[in-house]
Amino acid sequence: MTLGQKIRTLRKERAITQAALCGDYMTRNMLSQIENDLATPSLQTVCFLAKQLSVPVGYLLDEDTDALVYRKAGLIEQIRAHYASGRWQDCIDDCKQLSDFDDELALLLADCYLQEGLDTFRKGYLESARNLIDTCLRFTARTCYPKGAIEDKANTLLAIIDCAEDHKMGDPTLCIADDRAGYGEEYLYNTLLLLIDRGKHEPAAQLFDSVRLTSPRYRKHINARLAQAAYNYQRAAALLREVLEESAPEADALFLLRIYTDLENCSKSMSDYEGAYRAAVAKGELIGRFHL
Repeated sequence: MTLGQKIRTLRKERAITQAALCGDYMTRNMLSQIENDLATPSLQTVCFLAKQLSVPVGYLLDEDTDALVYRKAGLIEQIRAHYASGRWQDCIDDCKQLSDFDDELALLLADCYLQEGLDTFRKGYLESARNLIDTCLRFTARTCYPKGAIEDKANTLLAIIDCAEDHKMGDPTLCIADDRAGYGEEYLYNTLLLLIDRGKHEPAAQLFDSVRLTSPRYRKHINARLAQAAYNYQRAAALLREVLEESAPEADALFLLRIYTDLENCSKSMSDYEGAYRAAVAKGELIGRFHL
């Protein structure tokens, strides 16, 4: 873009008339000639126009450089400082001042919107969190930099939001990162089961890796469910039998009912009809004993 083209484009973007831009410094005729590259302005005139248009002088003089480079240079340290201190919204606001985004800014914005979405989700505002995560994914699509980790976490959160809304889980607050303070094992376990039931197998696996359940029986059951979803019925059945062997007779009835039901289904899928029958009988006895 030539010097004249840059001046005309900037003036129109800012809705400044030729007369307003000229002021008492120069005539409209001179400005028109400069904008149409019919006259070459002095350095003093370029400095005047740059000040009026709020751009660096270097941007007007360098025909090969995009304006974003100069605008970004003036804000990037502040943007990085806000990002480093976890001030996601301030970082977003600073980036918005640039009106355009390169690959670095798009990736940074994607992560900021993800973090804002997580914070909003933890407060229980599902729809607002969904909008923020959708914006996050729009920015990941605009960068060529590696963004797989951001996309994985964003898609996992969207799956959990769907699950929470569809099943009316009550308080949907759930930390997906390593910080699990305040969230019980049972809540996380039930969330994982619901995700798998909804067919959200990949997000469930990602969340399972993230939250790291400490209960051995919960871990084995989720692993069995994931194996079952991957059609690895033999592994799933082996894990379910281990759970039953390690469970005390007074174990939670609903938990055991789930195990027997899964074992029955796995056995049927392997054409192990005897195993399926034994699981069905045990399930029936359980139902009778606890009046489920």
